[in-house]
Amino acid sequence: MEHNADWQPRPIREQVEALAQEFDLLKDQTMRFLDGPFIHAVLHDEAKGWFALPTIEAVAGKFFPDSKDAIEKYRKSTELALDKISKRSWEFENLDCKSTPEKFFMHAKTRSALQAIGTHQSGTIVILPVRFGAEKNPAPGDGFPLGSFFTACLGLTHFDRYSQTKPESADTSAVECIGFGKVGCHKCWFDDARIKWKQATGYVPKFRAISA
Repeated sequence: MEHNADWQPRPIREQVEALAQEFDLLKDQTMRFLDGPFIHAVLHDEAKGWFALPTIEAVAGKFFPDSKDAIEKYRKSTELALDKISKRSWEFENLDCKSTPEKFFMHAKTRSALQAIGTHQSGTIVILPVRFGAEKNPAPGDGFPLGSFFTACLGLTHFDRYSQTKPESADTSAVECIGFGKVGCHKCWFDDARIKWKQATGYVPKFRAISA
């Protein structure tokens, strides 16, 4: 399926419902955020729309409660999300997606951005603007690379975005990169990834000032 400029993400509440069911997560706090502060949220000019993403802590806490190390939580959660995607279609072949600790970790800029998002959102699923990048069109400076886990979760809620012959989105988290296309996923080094794969970029949500 080819996508064009008219493509739009699923309604945000549908995304939350889908992720809550996919990962068996509580959604109450996220829904309260949507009913309250989110009303005043401003979409970033470069973003395609609003997207829901589960937190690493929530997924790891649910499926890997004995994991204490941050890198291990990230690695196991990413492999879980990739495994879920690989079961969506026989066309999606999982190619060399198993990770190693020295190659698989969250980018420092992403970690900092998620901490900032956490000051406004305490739910197991967070809401943020996302931009699907284009080749030779770098992400804006205030964006952050989503990373393999979050990019995989975008695939779970918007599988049609990746069910095409040419990859539409990828991540660039330090030395890890994973791209999604009709034939599956492919791991490569960061320098190579910048040339061959498009990017998915997140932004810390901003809010309009509320008049007294």
